[in-house]
Amino acid sequence: MVFQKFALLPHKTVLANVAYPLLISGAAIAKANEIAAEQINLVGLTGFEDKYPHELSGGMQQRVGLARALSTDADILLMDEAFSALDPMIRNDMQVQLKELQARLHKTIVFITHDLDEALFLGDHIAILKDGELRQCDTGENILLKPADDYVKRFVRDVNSARVVKAGTVGEAFATIKGPSATVQQSLKALKEMSAAIVVTDKYGKIVAAASRGELQSGKAPNAAITCSTDSILEEVLPLLASEHDCVVLVDGEGRARGVITRAGMIAALSRKKHEAPKEI
Repeated sequence: MVFQKFALLPHKTVLANVAYPLLISGAAIAKANEIAAEQINLVGLTGFEDKYPHELSGGMQQRVGLARALSTDADILLMDEAFSALDPMIRNDMQVQLKELQARLHKTIVFITHDLDEALFLGDHIAILKDGELRQCDTGENILLKPADDYVKRFVRDVNSARVVKAGTVGEAFATIKGPSATVQQSLKALKEMSAAIVVTDKYGKIVAAASRGELQSGKAPNAAITCSTDSILEEVLPLLASEHDCVVLVDGEGRARGVITRAGMIAALSRKKHEAPKEI
């Protein structure tokens, strides 16, 4: 368990705090210290083994608590509002570090929080409770886009969806032209009613250029395509649209176009007026 208030033993060093669960379970001192040192390194506190809790910042103290929990090699970690006592910057750093640790360790972590943004950032599955009743248990994206009831809808109303929603979920339909290049006239002719953009591919299907409907209508021919994964979150797509490009092509793991996002489509997605699956035309 990782506690909200750190719960470190003030009279013991960082190494001794992390090794303590192992010692009380019967491990030899040398072995306990060896495992503790490994976990301290894992959470980025190498060099602080001989420091006492009062000599550490709040974020560092919570890393010690995390290392102590990891040292037991438990199947399940329970983190009870573990980051709520930290200031926003340190809290964000700890969230990122926990995700990195989870990607390496693949632990089952039950993380309790009142901060929905934190839950959406960290959780693979999220359970929303009210008065002891489970209102919805789902992925963060589904909770945000398909709230189960009015309570959940109100609960997620002010959430930053750009950190949660995947590009592939809000991708727009596109039309395709095969060839080394395409003129404005050819592109406009190929556009269908639902097409937000034109994607130009070579004879092997490799994406070489793209342009949004708006760009074509203003006389701009398809230019070098900017691509990103359908699994990218909208927050990662925004900087691409902030450049001179009005269209980002969404690709799957094999590099095939699966949708597009335009500036207008991004605005609609972030305002939750449109959450349609991409359709290739």
